[in-house]
Amino acid sequence: MMQPPRADAIFRHKRPQTLSEMLLNMRSAEDIERAQRAACIAGLVAAASQVLLAIWRVVLSGASIWTAVNVAGAVILLGFVYGVLRTSRASSVGLVVFYMLTQLYQWRGMENQGIGLMGGMVALVLLFFMVRGVQATFAFHSMERHFDSWQRTMDSTLDPRLFDEE
Repeated sequence: MMQPPRADAIFRHKRPQTLSEMLLNMRSAEDIERAQRAACIAGLVAAASQVLLAIWRVVLSGASIWTAVNVAGAVILLGFVYGVLRTSRASSVGLVVFYMLTQLYQWRGMENQGIGLMGGMVALVLLFFMVRGVQATFAFHSMERHFDSWQRTMDSTLDPRLFDEE
């Protein structure tokens, strides 16, 4: 009786695994797209929090220059999210760096307002998804460079290594 091929025999590839593939299991286009979507959602949540912070500042103390800074920060975050959606490496790194800078600014300004622990936990979860988006973007470009025939589709479910020429 013939045994079906093992999964590791089907997905065996000729090149060594990249660090992101090895550590984060980003081996297929579906894994990469899932991580990029999660990073975009995290960026949208971060932008929404910037807008909510601006509204909170207006309600508590009226409009000021810091309200405009928060709204501008939300617009910048949305620009980075669009870049991540378009698989831009610079935008994905910019999203993480800008988000970390805005969080440092917010934590510095809200030290004595009781938001520290819970806000820090939410920020770490969002940062985790954004970092995964950076890694997915770099893995996407690595796969694109190694597999010439691989074209990205938003709903791809097939591993590009199945189509390798020998």
